[in-house]
Amino acid sequence: MKKFNYRAKDKKGILVTGRVEASSADAAAKLIRERDLILISLKTVKENPFAAIKRVKGKITPGDVSTFTRQLATMINAGLPITESLSILRTQAKGGMQAVFMQVLADVEGGESFSRALAKHPKSFSPTYIALITAGEAGGVMDKVLSRLADNLEKHQEFRGKVKGALIYPSIIVIGMIIVGLIMIIFVVPRLTSLYTEFNAELPLPTRILIGVSSLALKLWPLMLIAIASGLYALRLYSRTPAGRRKLD
Repeated sequence: MKKFNYRAKDKKGILVTGRVEASSADAAAKLIRERDLILISLKTVKENPFAAIKRVKGKITPGDVSTFTRQLATMINAGLPITESLSILRTQAKGGMQAVFMQVLADVEGGESFSRALAKHPKSFSPTYIALITAGEAGGVMDKVLSRLADNLEKHQEFRGKVKGALIYPSIIVIGMIIVGLIMIIFVVPRLTSLYTEFNAELPLPTRILIGVSSLALKLWPLMLIAIASGLYALRLYSRTPAGRRKLD
């Protein structure tokens, strides 16, 4: 979304200045003309890079999309136009969602369909979401489509919440086991090793393996950390492929 400073005249010939936000200069000029103003000049506002960084406040979550869909469905069912509904939601939103609202509203006011405006944000709206909105526009049943989308998204969010709640206890157990294992390998086993060496007896194979792992962990811990981080990064890349996502699921 770009910002433009404009100079224009109203019907009485009075000079008017202001600022609009639009996706392009043509869209900005169209917005100004819709206000019954005669455009004189239009200049792009150069933003401070620190202001652009400050504007980006976070990633849009599925919960944000679910809330947006429910609110939009309520407004459309109440008979509000899509542009007015988006304008109201833009004033209420914060962070990344507000930036999306501003872009979508500017595109819709510029003449694009609602579905095409949403399609410009694939990270926020899934292909299925956009396809259903397109079908609702073509069939003239946008209100019903939005209501069903909101219901499905809310059920999905509820299911995700239950799954996360069920995984909290196992996650705590696993993390505790890892911490205890690291304490054993780093602090306890080295002290026992010095005790075993005084016996001058051959230790069982599992004990020797444990002592060897402890020695490696103490000597090569930077390499082990790099190996673990590399493994997690490779797993993350693999999970983004269709085959990897299916196998991990």
